[in-house]
Amino acid sequence: MKFTVRKLNKLVYLVVALVIAWFLQDAEADKQRVVYSMAASTSSTSLEQFSSTSSRQLSLKSGSDQWVMVSRVVDGDTLEVMIDDEKQKIRLIGVNTPETVDPRRPVQCFGKKASAFTEKLLSDRLVRLEADSSQADVDKYGRLLRYVYLSDGRLLNQELIVSGYGREYTYKKPYKYQMEFRESEAKAKQDKLGLWADGACDIK
Repeated sequence: MKFTVRKLNKLVYLVVALVIAWFLQDAEADKQRVVYSMAASTSSTSLEQFSSTSSRQLSLKSGSDQWVMVSRVVDGDTLEVMIDDEKQKIRLIGVNTPETVDPRRPVQCFGKKASAFTEKLLSDRLVRLEADSSQADVDKYGRLLRYVYLSDGRLLNQELIVSGYGREYTYKKPYKYQMEFRESEAKAKQDKLGLWADGACDIK
């Protein structure tokens, strides 16, 4: 009988120990779940803060880059954009395309093609404007003097020259990209592109 009681006591102690161990393990698991929950909450908050900060930085960057919508192409080297809900004409720096709208002159050779090329690239498109501190902000006609970048990063001023739709043009003093534009013109001449092609215009 005593042997049976001792065995029973051992069994009870074993069961109690197992129950205590189970409770301790469950409590530890709850603690870990709380820690994971807090970590996830912190990560989510940090991500939201990062996203919000990134959005503000992007907005500031876009504003400083002067992104505008083109409303109309006047001719090959002049366009009209919307700035603060107002129309503003832009004259491209460093390039001169044949005239098409100057009332003092007849339509020049390759002028319409140059206008069509600019129209194709710019009509109703978003572009980025860049001023040049070496040049005046506006010309004598009140047009803003700017470099115009397409959404794919290409510089319209240079595209006109390298494709043979315009000549490099320096007004009074050198501008920021003068060397690059002159190299582009030399290449267009060498490749006989656009107005530099044989027989394109009587006067080159």
